[in-house]
Amino acid sequence: AAPLAHDVADIAHAMLRSVLFTCPLAARTLCDLIHARFPHRRLATPVHTHYLRHVLRVMSYEPYVQPVLVPYIVQQLLAIDAEARMPVPLPPIPPLASHHASVLDDDLDADDEPVFPMDDMLDETHAGAAAAGGGIVNGGGGRGRGEGEGA
Repeated sequence: AAPLAHDVADIAHAMLRSVLFTCPLAARTLCDLIHARFPHRRLATPVHTHYLRHVLRVMSYEPYVQPVLVPYIVQQLLAIDAEARMPVPLPPIPPLASHHASVLDDDLDADDEPVFPMDDMLDETHAGAAAAGGGIVNGGGGRGRGEGEGA
């Protein structure tokens, strides 16, 4: 029968522990390898979880790598968190009901008549200005600004 994944991991960690016991300087090489093999931040969460579980396990039996690995792991996790984009669900837009459409149409039909008659108002303004002897444009008197002053 094929060995289970956790059995293979147990064997690998036992071997790594014996290598680190035999050659303590291998801890620096191990840190370099952990840095180099860290999963890319866009990979799936289970990949990172699996990798970090084993890195934390290494730190449990090799405490000398903790000062090097913990800041690096935190840095990588912050980078992953900064790129995490959770989609924000937008509320659905309800379709325009036929009742609302008929109410809007009724409102438009009611507004066919103007609020006040513009034509009557304009006629009264023109008539008053003509009686005063001036036009609407220049304020009466037939003179613009500066005309007739001192001339």
